[in-house]
Amino acid sequence: MRLMMLLLFCRLFDDVTFILPIVKGRKMAFKLEENNYYLLRYNKPWTQDSVDGFGSENLELTSMDGVTIYTAKSIVGGVQFDVDKKSIQILFDTKDPTNKKVTFSGKTEKESVKQSVDLAKDFAGVLPAQTKPVETRLEIKDGMNVETIRNCDSDSTKDFGSYVLMCVDDGMGNIKVVANEPWVRFNNVVVKNNFNNEKGPNYVLWFKGKTGAGKDVAVQKRFMLPAKELDWVALQKALALKNQPVFEVNKNLYELTGGKELNSFVLKKVAGVESYPIQMQSSIEGGQNGTVAIGETLVFLQQSLVDDNTKLNIKKLDEKLVTKEGFNVTNPKGDNNIYFVANIGSPVYKVKVPSYNIENDKNDNTGKKYLFLKYNVELWDVNLNDKLPFFKSDIPMGTSKTILLPTGEVVIVGVPKVEKNNIPPLIIKQ
Repeated sequence: MRLMMLLLFCRLFDDVTFILPIVKGRKMAFKLEENNYYLLRYNKPWTQDSVDGFGSENLELTSMDGVTIYTAKSIVGGVQFDVDKKSIQILFDTKDPTNKKVTFSGKTEKESVKQSVDLAKDFAGVLPAQTKPVETRLEIKDGMNVETIRNCDSDSTKDFGSYVLMCVDDGMGNIKVVANEPWVRFNNVVVKNNFNNEKGPNYVLWFKGKTGAGKDVAVQKRFMLPAKELDWVALQKALALKNQPVFEVNKNLYELTGGKELNSFVLKKVAGVESYPIQMQSSIEGGQNGTVAIGETLVFLQQSLVDDNTKLNIKKLDEKLVTKEGFNVTNPKGDNNIYFVANIGSPVYKVKVPSYNIENDKNDNTGKKYLFLKYNVELWDVNLNDKLPFFKSDIPMGTSKTILLPTGEVVIVGVPKVEKNNIPPLIIKQ
């Protein structure tokens, strides 16, 4: 009987070294952790009259006194014995007829801690703290996509506060996640600050920094807009547990925070300090709605009842909000209408630029240089079926006009100066 200290052991798989000794009745002893010993034996001992060959299914694991018997379970390439919450695997490598090997490996309960998060209902999770020699894992479920991540810091990096090393169980290892620089995972590829692909496991991996328990690594469900029919009750429960989902707006990430009521919702920039609260527009039960303004971008949140269950829909509006900084009306000529509101909840207007004027630079002998002169600007009220704009005027470069809207609100439309051979932007601001 030979004693083996198990975590990984490999030996030749041949008649002399392994097969004949075990089938003739010899036993092998294993130690998985302190004071836990097991015996491996063959339950069909070979005799001179036997003609049966070696079969891994006949291997048997017992307690040291032989009273408790653990039956082999077939796995790919060998067998496994489940012992309480521990396991021993025996794998046979016979690809090379001249160098056949048998490998023994074992895992104890103390070696692996695994938790699970279902992003369909939990919206977010936290990787369990790593305490060597414990290996912490988090199983992430996102619809049909399931994968497991783990902290694979080395002894040298485990105390670093600047980054954490993460591994994905599909074979991708040593992903360096810098503190407060979130990574997005999709399509089995981790791409930093890339939010253009809607396929694959949609979550954000965020190392928030060191804590007393170790490293704070969050996994948050990532939504592209529009996000349709989110379960209201599940979302309330998740927010109460600080399991905030993340929404991508204009290629930036924002956490959704808040309490039980829609009027408490806030979009907070991930790894930033900027916060954008909701401005409520309706408080009807089951039909509440409001808008979050991120600069000129408007994000609309709308409750609805579906089969008596409250759902939340979130979308980016087409119209822009006029701000003090203003926004550019890019490519406004012809049918490219730009929609805007002077304030949240105000009527929607559109700006059109039927044409603009330029002239050749008289001081240029090549005839290739030109000077921008003016925009021809129209403003329309989209809520009316008027056939004429309520404002129509030329706005020369370097000038602006203050316009009174039909609601009594005021906007400024201007054209800044630019160098020769350049088309300036048309800017609308407060």
